[in-house]
Amino acid sequence: MFTIKEVHERIKAPLLTLVSSGIPEQSYAVLSHLHLLVMRAPYVFSSDYKHFYCQYNKPSYVKLLKLEMLTAVANESNSYEIVTELCEYAAKVDIPIARESIRAVGKIELQQYDVNAIVDRLLQFLEMEKDYVTAEALVLVKDLLRKYPQWSHDCIAVVGNISSKNLQEPKAKAALIWMLGEYSQDMQDAPYVLESLVENWDEEHSAEDID
Repeated sequence: MFTIKEVHERIKAPLLTLVSSGIPEQSYAVLSHLHLLVMRAPYVFSSDYKHFYCQYNKPSYVKLLKLEMLTAVANESNSYEIVTELCEYAAKVDIPIARESIRAVGKIELQQYDVNAIVDRLLQFLEMEKDYVTAEALVLVKDLLRKYPQWSHDCIAVVGNISSKNLQEPKAKAALIWMLGEYSQDMQDAPYVLESLVENWDEEHSAEDID
């Protein structure tokens, strides 16, 4: 009698072959089944992560599934390559996919896989000068510092160069406010930046904006 792992191993190859077919309807149906298997047994697919890379000409719903699968199969041996791929998506013009790619990097980062390299990538997002990329990255940096405060020196040096005037999203502003309050001793202009952020907060944002 086969174990569950052996069953997954036996059906893995044909499913991966089918998902690479050129028929969108067929590949999505197979991908949906594959997605379920990956969520349940990511270790079985950890060496096959490149099958879940996103082709530029695929529809967004396919890319979103693959992003979830890439995040699930990340481990110590493949996280660097997966994060490198996700960073490529973050630089593209497809904003929803870029956002989800950055969030995926954050999820992998918080699983403690190659934190040093992933922090470097995360800080690079803050230097891309794209408002939606900066917004997502700020939230992730805040989450990072809550879990790994030892990275504050590296992160705050980059965060301190961000212009608060260019931040439009409430969650990004809230993340910056938290960092300004927590690490004000490391940011020379923290009191002035903090004042400009909070003075009109009640008028600009409701509590629901940052939930």
